[in-house]
Amino acid sequence: MSKPLTAQSDFGHLQKVLVKRVRDAFQSPESVETQWRNLNYLAGPDLAAAEAEQVRFLELLQSRGAKLEFLPAAAEVGMDSLYVRDATVTCDRGIILCNMGKPARRTEPENQRLYFETTGVPIAGAIEAPGTLEGGDIAWLGPRPVA
Repeated sequence: MSKPLTAQSDFGHLQKVLVKRVRDAFQSPESVETQWRNLNYLAGPDLAAAEAEQVRFLELLQSRGAKLEFLPAAAEVGMDSLYVRDATVTCDRGIILCNMGKPARRTEPENQRLYFETTGVPIAGAIEAPGTLEGGDIAWLGPRPVA
């Protein structure tokens, strides 16, 4: 049975947040060192500092009543998978799988699709080549308008 969604808004009270743990995205200091330049980072992130910052951020979300869910680790997904919102767009009908612009991120939507299917969240559609879309590049301005 599919879970109902109320998701066509980028303002208001967060009820549930899907998170990728820093350790699962970054994997190790060695993995960070091999990835950050190809992903156009200005410098390699500090894994320990990123983990500590995420703990504080998650505590803040929970203190405001948000329920946290975590994406499982996936070996084929890299550092940028930390930005969970990029790989999918959430709407009232379900999840829209994006088609990522960076080749290194192309497996992220499929990884999330597997998660959503196992948790009962419907897949409403997918952006296919030659189109590209990243969820972090759009914003719901209300229940219908999107920018």
